[in-house]
Amino acid sequence: MRTGSQHAQGIARVDIELTSRAPRAQRRTALWLALLLAVAGAAVTQPGRAVLHWVWPPVAALPAPDLGALEQALEQTRMRLHLSEARSRELERQIDSLNQRLREGQEQLTFFRNARNGKP
Repeated sequence: MRTGSQHAQGIARVDIELTSRAPRAQRRTALWLALLLAVAGAAVTQPGRAVLHWVWPPVAALPAPDLGALEQALEQTRMRLHLSEARSRELERQIDSLNQRLREGQEQLTFFRNARNGKP
């Protein structure tokens, strides 16, 4: 029979193995990730039968654009742009000419007013 101190020493020498919950949590996380990847893979590889239609709604295929028509529309747009720039330059020239005539008219008016009032 063991005495109290021998019994205490025996208990002290027992290796207590504490298991953490970390491996269990890691397995759970790995399973969730695997499930998520499987669902995402199914949704991407088979978009017609995707599990996640509410996340990735199916997109209707657009018809191929007619390049000839697009090039023609682009050329017409460029021509309109050049025409509007030319009109803008012409209007600026006309405005400058009118401003010059207005200044000349104001100078003549000032000259005649000064002449009428007798100022040099």
